[in-house]
Amino acid sequence: MKPAISVIIPIYNVENYLADCIDSVLAQTFKNYELILIDDGSTDGSNAIATEYTKKFPEKITLYTRENAGPGPSRNLGIENANGEYTLFMDSDDVADETMLEELYASATSLQTQIALCPYYRHGLFDELTIEGTFDFDTNIVYTGTDFLRKTSTKITTCTKLYQTEFIKNFSFPAIWFEDVAWLIVVMSYAESISYVPTPFYHYLRHNTSIVSSTSNEQILGSADAVRFFKEHSNPENKEALFAMADGMNESGYGEKAMKVF
Repeated sequence: MKPAISVIIPIYNVENYLADCIDSVLAQTFKNYELILIDDGSTDGSNAIATEYTKKFPEKITLYTRENAGPGPSRNLGIENANGEYTLFMDSDDVADETMLEELYASATSLQTQIALCPYYRHGLFDELTIEGTFDFDTNIVYTGTDFLRKTSTKITTCTKLYQTEFIKNFSFPAIWFEDVAWLIVVMSYAESISYVPTPFYHYLRHNTSIVSSTSNEQILGSADAVRFFKEHSNPENKEALFAMADGMNESGYGEKAMKVF
């Protein structure tokens, strides 16, 4: 039977977190899914952990192993091999509540939307917990990606959304820093229908090895690449929303260097 949802998880050196991430998918109340793992050249025990899960659940889990290229190309490989009507991305050091797939799928299918999204929990380095990614959207109304771009803050995550697979096959992740931010803005600039579930299901677990846990010149330049990417690839008919998005990025610390490319 063709899966309704493809869950895609790129993996790189997350041996301390990977089992919890995979277990949170296996615990989902919605069972008609496939889990695609892409090991991006891990040098720790991540591949062994992923391989063990694949052997234990061969009907659910597929593992691809590749040379290190970054999360963007790994997600692209996942999309290429996705069989589900919808696709959901997870980071390999995060977890999802057990009803996430069920609730997002119900929203997407009942309203026939290209994307269904929800807020998320952000767990800080010092055990602080916040809920982010909330919107004043009605759960029974279909919105557009432009509505998202005009209302969102810059705390964007690719992982709290269920995407129509055929729709996102039109968009490739770039091989740059902050590739998820750049990709999502491009996708939203073309999305004609999105729906909203107000309950946070996804747990974004920040730790000392997270990309966003430190700032460097390399990351600043990476954010500039992200801005350049979404400027060049987004829907030209949504320039107003994109400028608003860029202003928000500047205000929230993406840096003057990054914004000079816009």
